[in-house]
Amino acid sequence: MLLSQDLSIELLIVNGLVVILVIALVFTFVYFIYYVFFQKFFHKQFFHKDPKIIKEGFELLYYTPFFKALDVKGKEQLVNNANKLLINTSFVTDTGQKLEKSQSFKIALVLAMVALGLEKGTHYDALIRVVVYKDVFFSKRADAYVRGLSTSNVLFLSWKDFEYGFLHMHDRYNVGIHEAAHLLTLCGYVRIGVTRDAWTVLANQFINDKNHNNGSQGIFRAYAFANLNEFWACCVEQFYETPAEFSTAHSQLYDATKNKLGFSQKKEATLRYGSLLPKL
Repeated sequence: MLLSQDLSIELLIVNGLVVILVIALVFTFVYFIYYVFFQKFFHKQFFHKDPKIIKEGFELLYYTPFFKALDVKGKEQLVNNANKLLINTSFVTDTGQKLEKSQSFKIALVLAMVALGLEKGTHYDALIRVVVYKDVFFSKRADAYVRGLSTSNVLFLSWKDFEYGFLHMHDRYNVGIHEAAHLLTLCGYVRIGVTRDAWTVLANQFINDKNHNNGSQGIFRAYAFANLNEFWACCVEQFYETPAEFSTAHSQLYDATKNKLGFSQKKEATLRYGSLLPKL
């Protein structure tokens, strides 16, 4: 009788383990189908069915030196990474309506560009939603009207200012690139403020030293010196928009920013940059 009970218990345990194994295999299979076949199919359809949208996205970035320095394969990787964001992130208006596909792609393209040097295909896994307003909007969190705002899960943007940033390259402000830089730190893919970190040491010198501040006004706007987070975002803006001026005026800070964004020699070769981007 006791032996029979022991066998029954063992049988239940074995059956339970078999059920767990089957469930794990099913989830693995579903994951494989979704992230391999579905994403590849989605990318193929996007390329073949929406060439106009891709063209419009490229036109938005056309005058960005970093984008111009990418060859065809580099641009293809950029689009693939943007498509991953389109799959995994909700793009909506401030009223909750689905954002136009062209607008969604342009935003995803900019986010992908800022993260292109880092190892993963996308660096915004924690990003759930992008909310787009027509113009500046009031933020309760900031208690002010803003053009962009980032949390680790939600990105808020003014569409008017997003477009303006790429149409006016020399005003030292691009809200799309700026907020993407914040997202990289909020999501934990780039760390700043770390002791003995080369970029952090240089950044603090710029923020704290009045001579650095006075000497940097041609490169950085005053808002950059508010704190370390804003200085980081403004460095990233200049890295992508005015790399020649940035590297000439502050070569050490430029190199430290480049390293933070993951542009090792190996990554530069993989992305096949042209000669327009200095020191890459």
